[in-house]
Amino acid sequence: MAPRTSKKNVTATADSLHSAAIHLLRRIRKEDDRTGISPGRLSALSVLVFAGPMRLTDLARAEHVKPPTMTRIVAALEADQLAQRKSDSTDARSMQIRATARGTKLMREGRRRRIVKLAEALSAVSEEELAVLNPPERGSQLIFRHVVHRHRRTDRDREHEVQAAVDDLLVAPDGVEDVADGEIGE
Repeated sequence: MAPRTSKKNVTATADSLHSAAIHLLRRIRKEDDRTGISPGRLSALSVLVFAGPMRLTDLARAEHVKPPTMTRIVAALEADQLAQRKSDSTDARSMQIRATARGTKLMREGRRRRIVKLAEALSAVSEEELAVLNPPERGSQLIFRHVVHRHRRTDRDREHEVQAAVDDLLVAPDGVEDVADGEIGE
């Protein structure tokens, strides 16, 4: 069994990843603005395109909004001919929301533009630095597996330990410059 990573190291890495992710998302979000569609609608459409058709309640749950909010989002997507409602083949009382060909094309083009933007930025990175970002073990997938899947089964003790480590980082920065000014990354 691998030795446990120190809470301080985990918290500092989480802070660094958080800040980098926010800055990265800000830069590539500009590509999404070119669609003329609100972020909420794009997010819901993305779920439909990349996860497939689903009921409105499932889409609302996936997007962390209440069903009435999702109803308005879906109505707007339908008005733009980006999504459509179809009868659920397994339950005639239920409707499935699915992306239209136009919605799928819009999302795939947006994804392509974001990837091009990221690739342009990464073209200035050395091969060694790129290897750190994309190791054979697929670093981002490793992070996803550990962060998302562990989060689903997190117990209260672990949450308290992580919160204590974050509190320690806020109180005693130990060389983290922007913490001294009351800011942690983003």
